[in-house]
Amino acid sequence: MYVPVPQNVTILDWIVTIQPILHQVKMKTRSDPVDDAFLAEVAGFLGDCDASIMSNEIKNDEMVTANDSDLLLAADKRHEIRNAQAAKRRERYRQKLKDEKEELVRQENELSKVLAKLQAAHAGVRAAQMKNLALGAWRAIAIRQLERRMQAEQQRKLLRAEVIGRSRAIVQMGALLQENKHTHQKLLEGDQVEETRANGEDALLKTFLVEIDKLYAQTNEVWRDVKFKSSATPAYDLKPNWKDNALYFDSADRTVIPYPFDVAKNAAIVIFMSDPHACLETVEPNKVKDTVTMKYQRKYQLRQGGSVDLTICGAGKTYKEHQQLVFIWRGLTEGQGKFDGIQADEICWVIVRPSSGVESSGESTTVLESYSRLVPVAMKGCDYNVDPFMKILAESGEGETEVMMQMMEKLMLNDLSSKSS
Repeated sequence: MYVPVPQNVTILDWIVTIQPILHQVKMKTRSDPVDDAFLAEVAGFLGDCDASIMSNEIKNDEMVTANDSDLLLAADKRHEIRNAQAAKRRERYRQKLKDEKEELVRQENELSKVLAKLQAAHAGVRAAQMKNLALGAWRAIAIRQLERRMQAEQQRKLLRAEVIGRSRAIVQMGALLQENKHTHQKLLEGDQVEETRANGEDALLKTFLVEIDKLYAQTNEVWRDVKFKSSATPAYDLKPNWKDNALYFDSADRTVIPYPFDVAKNAAIVIFMSDPHACLETVEPNKVKDTVTMKYQRKYQLRQGGSVDLTICGAGKTYKEHQQLVFIWRGLTEGQGKFDGIQADEICWVIVRPSSGVESSGESTTVLESYSRLVPVAMKGCDYNVDPFMKILAESGEGETEVMMQMMEKLMLNDLSSKSS
């Protein structure tokens, strides 16, 4: 059987290719007698091919020897080209690795910075949380300490007021004990106080009560024009002034009382409207009437020595407004003895109201504003005694104001003590 050789394929390659096939075919057809002749022909063909191959190789060796130098040169050139290309590839690869390394280093630096920022931010958050916890603890401690301080301040205030009250009582008692007993007895006999009612027979007192209602309507207008002088205690400092060619003396004081408004208001009502000879500590503010009239003789003991007899006639009324107490006094003071023929027509407004501020301890305070106006009236020939008479009234009013504030402070202290107990 003839098997043609494919074109463009050397015989040796064809043999190498076909031998495995023949071996497989031989293995498959070993027991087949029909193909024995075919196999014999193929074996003969292969033997002829081996002989021709050997002769062709001898011829080819002779041709290679002739062109050997050219082939070697071409091979060296190709080798150099391949080496150069390989060197370029290696250089590009090294550059690529270098660039990648630099990029990795840059990314590492950037990520390190980001990590440092994140760690710093996290540390800041932790520090803020710890600070907030510490602030909360300190705030709670401060609140507790503030409460204790306020309690201690209130207790100190009560004790201080009590000490002041007792000190003043001791001083007054000492002054009374040092006075001459005979002079003191005459003073008590000279100060005869007689209280009358609003429906009494005294026409002057009735006139005063009518005028008081009109004066109450003028309170806001008067307060707009008055310039108050702030002081620790009401000074009752009368100063001469002129208006419409008329001489008058006035005093405007503002005092802040370190007590709540309700306590100060009740004490003021008792002081202004009660009988001067009554025990003020037992008077109930809600049972005191709104109107009071008085007419009494007084022997005032001068500081420089001697005494002056005065006749005082007056009426007072309180007006209880919302968050404000208004007291108006209308009176007439007549001089006796060497001041006979001289009178002082007096009008006094007093307003007690809550203060807009508070003390450092947190307690509310009360404002007491007072305005007094006295117009001297002298008979003919008595003008030269007007100034001394007004000085005596100023001195007397200052003393009365001081005693009145002492009694008022005592009443307020007792009120606070009863409420705390």
